[in-house]
Amino acid sequence: MHERWLRDPRAWNVGLRAEVAGRKPQSLLVVETVREIASPELRRAPCLGDVTSAADLYYRTWVAAKASGEYPFAVFHWRSFDEAAAGHRAVVAAVADARGDDQRLWNEVERKPALDRACARFRGRRDRCETKTPAG
Repeated sequence: MHERWLRDPRAWNVGLRAEVAGRKPQSLLVVETVREIASPELRRAPCLGDVTSAADLYYRTWVAAKASGEYPFAVFHWRSFDEAAAGHRAVVAAVADARGDDQRLWNEVERKPALDRACARFRGRRDRCETKTPAG
């Protein structure tokens, strides 16, 4: 069901996507915001906290290198479309200012309270979604 809903262009593609230039000519970064359904396991995860609505929906902004097959290196979660639209613009601006430099982007995230609060994952710096098993 999740995959089918994501492919439905009427409701799931929120149309927030930007390609931002990095330092090198061929190093484009993609910033995209999508609407997501929170799975039962994810609803209890610390990375979503109070982000999901009563309908178990949330918005996710991700940042990845366009030419890379890697997972996104930064992920942000938002409660509503309005919050996601404003957050998307802020992430695009931060990525543009950083010009592909992870450290500069991380500094921007830490400096802006809205981005810091929404940042669920950032490669090598933060992973609020990491599940830890209790020591037995």
